[in-house]
Amino acid sequence: KKISTNNPSSLIIQNNFFEYNSLSGYSSWYPNFAHQCLFTAWDSALLAQDELQVLEFPCLAALHSFLPSHGSLTVDSISPSPVLIQNAIRRCALDTISLPSIYGNQFRLASKELILNRLTILNPIIKSNIYAMEAPSSGYGYYKKYQILSILSTAYTAFSNIVQMENEKYKNNNGNNSSNNENNMKKKKKKNSNESNNSVIPVEIHIGYWGCGAYGGNSVLMILIQLLALKLSNVSNVVIHGSPNVSYAEKAIDIFENDIPLNNTEDAINWIEKQKFKWGVSDGN
Repeated sequence: KKISTNNPSSLIIQNNFFEYNSLSGYSSWYPNFAHQCLFTAWDSALLAQDELQVLEFPCLAALHSFLPSHGSLTVDSISPSPVLIQNAIRRCALDTISLPSIYGNQFRLASKELILNRLTILNPIIKSNIYAMEAPSSGYGYYKKYQILSILSTAYTAFSNIVQMENEKYKNNNGNNSSNNENNMKKKKKKNSNESNNSVIPVEIHIGYWGCGAYGGNSVLMILIQLLALKLSNVSNVVIHGSPNVSYAEKAIDIFENDIPLNNTEDAINWIEKQKFKWGVSDGN
């Protein structure tokens, strides 16, 4: 596929974890770093990103039980099938940054009193959109081309479907507009014909170190491939959450903006493979 010549018009790095704050007028989407089985470990003694998200969005726990078996898989056979969730209700926020840590394996060792002291009940509640996709795991040595392609395919499937769904939602909500409104939309589309975002409603996608914890992914590479997938999906508003080490995200952006060939997808994938990115190791969480 030929890659758009437009870079994201808004690319922000934040040295924090997900806060689920949406800009006014934007449709914001946050990731779930999923297992193949959606929210499968939500009631375990561990507290990684997947479990933390369910704790703060209790409605997500029901999806694993009530969706049909094929609907609760983020990987269908060998093909990516990211799950998109709209208007999930966030009822609380848990502080996992303050010391002593209660993140990961430390959660099962923390006292009930400590956990409750870190918990804030939200009033009013917050509604957020979530995309769940699984990263590859158990790799070693240098990333191979098929692994790079698989990561890109998964991220592109999620991001492009978000843009498509938001576009269709807008059309459905405005299908009965008067001819004057239709003419106004035509003028607006003509004005924005050179912009990269295909969605009428501005889409803002948040990304992070997907697959770089328990799965041992390379932090620079995983951000880099997500940026490529966002570009292919024509997403113009991107927020990168770089905690706990923002330097990996900064390096990925530098490579994306200055080094990687963006004339077509095949060249980009081949270039990435030649850089010999190495797998990391699991952090045990």
